[in-house]
Amino acid sequence: MPDPLFPFDYYDGFLQTQKASGNGDVEVWLFTMKSLLHSLPPSNQKIICILFEMMNDVSQKSDINLMTPSNLAIVFGPNLLKPRVETMQSVMTDTPTINTLIKKMIENYEELFNDTVFPEFINSNNDNC
Repeated sequence: MPDPLFPFDYYDGFLQTQKASGNGDVEVWLFTMKSLLHSLPPSNQKIICILFEMMNDVSQKSDINLMTPSNLAIVFGPNLLKPRVETMQSVMTDTPTINTLIKKMIENYEELFNDTVFPEFINSNNDNC
């Protein structure tokens, strides 16, 4: 893929959303994240929905597999959301924010990807995607 799953052009928007409202009001964060997710290309939206459903499912069994939302975010985050040009400085400063964002998306999967927000993803094989 030429772009990561969260395309390069959306990098600043997702990062700024996390920095601005990530540690505050969850409702504001959810509203802003839903808007950003809806602005992504439809194919990216679908894959993100499926991937975060899988990560949410895996994290539900973290007592057995040790893959908490935080651990999953550390593994997946840097590959899902990255700047067009990565520097050592951007890696050092942005990685904690990216990991927190991905962790929070996993933890809030049900609220981010529900049939009200993403009705086009509902089908017989998958509840939300």
